[in-house]
Amino acid sequence: MKKFLLIPALLGLGVPALAQTASAPATTSAQQTQQSPVQLVLNDFLVTNVRGADGKPSERLNPDASRVRPGDMIQYDLSAKNVGRTPLNNVRPSLPVPAGTVFVASSGGTGNAVTEYSFDGGKTFGKAPLFRNVTVTENGKAVTRRVQVQPSEYTNVRWNLGALAPGQTHKMTLRVRVR
Repeated sequence: MKKFLLIPALLGLGVPALAQTASAPATTSAQQTQQSPVQLVLNDFLVTNVRGADGKPSERLNPDASRVRPGDMIQYDLSAKNVGRTPLNNVRPSLPVPAGTVFVASSGGTGNAVTEYSFDGGKTFGKAPLFRNVTVTENGKAVTRRVQVQPSEYTNVRWNLGALAPGQTHKMTLRVRVR
């Protein structure tokens, strides 16, 4: 398991935070470290399927996700903690879907946080299902159609945690499959 402590800089009134994936740990300056009231910790796990003594299938989270193969599933656990002295509003950490992986549908949810997704590299976010306009040619004419974006096309996941009280920690999970 790779464990990274990520501390983002404050941006505006809220605390939008981008937590880098385990393969690309974030770097922060000493000034950012001292100023940020949000502490982000990211852990990665290889998800393996096992059978219990009763023969029932279950999942095991292997803390060594350093060697993965196509088809393997990786789980990222992200925790956001308010290490400041005052409540924070509009806390919105996000994770990119790492290159060489695809988002696993029905992952990314977390308690009462609002989960949003992006298919354009994190430029825009929305609740699932996402839609986009595509232009196709029909009978020699350009026609715009609204099509649903498949979860496998998601590039980023963001959680709107709302308020985070001093000392409060919120945990989020994201799963991806290796291409």
